[in-house]
Amino acid sequence: MEITAGGRYDFIVNYGWRLDPFLAVQYKVAPFLTAKAAYSTGFKAPDMRKLYQVSFNPAYNYMMVGSAVLRNTINQLRESGQVSQYELEPVYNEIKGLSLNAEMSKSYNASLIFENLAQNIRVEGGIFYHDIVNQINPVLVGKDIQGRFIYAYRNFARAFYKGAELSFSLKATDQLQLSGGYQYLEAKDQSVADEIREGGKYGMPLFDPSTGYVNYSPSPSDYWGIENRSVHMFSGRVFYTFPAPKLTANVRVSYRGKYPFSDKNNNGYLDRFDTFVRGHYLLNAGLEKKLPKQNLSLRFTAENLLNFVDQKVPSQPGRLFFVGMTYRLNNKL
Repeated sequence: MEITAGGRYDFIVNYGWRLDPFLAVQYKVAPFLTAKAAYSTGFKAPDMRKLYQVSFNPAYNYMMVGSAVLRNTINQLRESGQVSQYELEPVYNEIKGLSLNAEMSKSYNASLIFENLAQNIRVEGGIFYHDIVNQINPVLVGKDIQGRFIYAYRNFARAFYKGAELSFSLKATDQLQLSGGYQYLEAKDQSVADEIREGGKYGMPLFDPSTGYVNYSPSPSDYWGIENRSVHMFSGRVFYTFPAPKLTANVRVSYRGKYPFSDKNNNGYLDRFDTFVRGHYLLNAGLEKKLPKQNLSLRFTAENLLNFVDQKVPSQPGRLFFVGMTYRLNNKL
């Protein structure tokens, strides 16, 4: 058995002091089976970027605005005609003028690891639960007349993340390696579910924008969760080496389940009538040719071969192809 314990002390002007402990235990159940468990707490104060920075990412076509300058920035954009009130999300009125609070969290993790004696098969499965007070999270607050998304930061009063993970790796031969993983995740703000249950500000009847009808009074199960979090995700990778020509090839596939993007029916939380990014696969592949005598490596990479494109995911512009070269000055490095 191995036990690791420790702590971290933080003192930040405007946010005070905080002592966060952590404890991890690892136990060898059998030569091929290991059990792990860990508990820790965390503290994270908003940095200067989250408070004051205004930046634009031209590659992905979005603007990120610090919470302390959000109202002034939006007002300037509106005065210059770049943003109208119709492009602003309801969440903007909730967070404008509010200061960010520091994040405080408690995390629980447990896992089992199987690894055979030959060490060519490894399987790890685990569960986790993260309880976060005032989680700092980016949120969509609107877009300008050119279609650029505008994001800012907000606190989720009582966020929690719980789920399970499973991963494996297999070295089938000296040339062939396989690996993959799956994650199930629930990510919600408990305060929203409580407001719905108690008939508070989120207890209004659900509105379907596509039909224009108010359907029924919501229950906590109608609350989907936090933006940009998928319930299901998995990935797989195949890596093969051709010894004679010193050529390696890999194929990687990943799936991300649908996740909420914005509050379409303007009720202050995310439900099934809101805007989602659809579930999608990403397929990537690559080749690398090594020329040891010349200290050269040549690479060819193809990304997003299935051509997944969605305006709400500007980081995926379509199929991309890359050619690269690496040269080593000293082959012994």
